[in-house]
Amino acid sequence: MQESILMAFQNLSTPFLDHLVELITMLGEETIMVVVLSWIYWNVSKEKGSNIVLLLLLSASVNGFLKLLFGVPRPYELLETIRAKRLETAAGYSFPSGHSQAAATFYFACAASLPERFRKEAVGCALAITALVALSRLYLGVHWPTDVAVGVILGILFALPLFFDRPSIFSRIPIIAVVLFTAGIVVASIDKSMGWNLKGVEAVTKSAGMLLGFAVARRLEQRFVAFECHASLSKKVIRFLAGMTTTLFLRLLLKLFIPENPIGDGLAYLIIGLWIAVWYPATAMKVSLFEKTQRHPRER
Repeated sequence: MQESILMAFQNLSTPFLDHLVELITMLGEETIMVVVLSWIYWNVSKEKGSNIVLLLLLSASVNGFLKLLFGVPRPYELLETIRAKRLETAAGYSFPSGHSQAAATFYFACAASLPERFRKEAVGCALAITALVALSRLYLGVHWPTDVAVGVILGILFALPLFFDRPSIFSRIPIIAVVLFTAGIVVASIDKSMGWNLKGVEAVTKSAGMLLGFAVARRLEQRFVAFECHASLSKKVIRFLAGMTTTLFLRLLLKLFIPENPIGDGLAYLIIGLWIAVWYPATAMKVSLFEKTQRHPRER
């Protein structure tokens, strides 16, 4: 059944569709989400932005552990008839689909963060984009139908706290982040010492590391920095471009000093999470790109 579905997508393949689907699948990737969430966090609402970030990183971390737990091979690894494309996005195991889960968490969480009057249309858009990303993974031959179905369901579940206004879950995330990051480091260490060569361990430590970094930084920002999002459009654009540039520079710098392995990647992404959430705003405040809020550091 699953092979028949994948072959149906394979038979649709054309050069034009190949390029179009590769663009669609990027809607479930890190780059777009980092750009959007950085703009929201720095320029719109710290609370909404950080809530979405934490849920997305929690979703990604759990996805990584599930991949390691089930260890399902990719379709093109088992079926010679599958001509897979964009293989650079399919480094780990297959189940559940990381792109589908990330897209569902991100777009549904964004929809839940909008005012009530826009919620219905936003949920419809989130569903459409998530479905397109899920279908793109089947077309590209890098996932089984069960991978994308479970990924979508899990992604929506991770976004639900924002729909039902359950802020208590965010107070528990730092503890969950410590557990996941520690577990990721332990798994990576055992994998290296035992020579298991598990696929996708670095994805686990990256997402768990950044989850821990952002969870800690959120607390630090509230207590010691308390920057104000509101500013003129020109200042928002400048602070955003400066933030994106320095974050990219920091990532390149960390590559020079921290070894690129699952443990090193986890530490690097922990530092990046701290930078985005607290160190950059604190530094930029010194050159007036951010102003300190005049009241208790909670968003309006």
